[in-house]
Amino acid sequence: MNGYDPTVKPDFHIIRIDITQYIDPELVKKTGKIWEVFLYNKNSYTHCCETTPSYELGFVDHITEKHVDDETFDEVQQFDHQETKYLHCHVADAYSEGDNKQAHFTFDKDDYEDQEAYGDLFESCIDNERANPTWG
Repeated sequence: MNGYDPTVKPDFHIIRIDITQYIDPELVKKTGKIWEVFLYNKNSYTHCCETTPSYELGFVDHITEKHVDDETFDEVQQFDHQETKYLHCHVADAYSEGDNKQAHFTFDKDDYEDQEAYGDLFESCIDNERANPTWG
């Protein structure tokens, strides 16, 4: 499927991508590993000016390996990130052999009957994951 299709039920997954190597080593001493967490629909892909299909990932949050104080967490939250990024399907699928998690959201056909409803559903799932983190 290429992009949104109202006949296919979404299959949302949560993926975390390790960004530790790009972070100041002094901060990493306090946080341990740092990940960006994204939500994506495994039943929807697109082609970004190439033949290799990609998933559209919606940014959820940053998470850290160690429990950190509020000041350090605020520093982590200041990192630049893309609200939406695209990742080749085979790369995202390779993460699923590691610690990719299927997001367990319940929804009805009405929730994705048109593109606007689907967009609202996607945002709602991101909000849900922020409130109830998979790796929390």
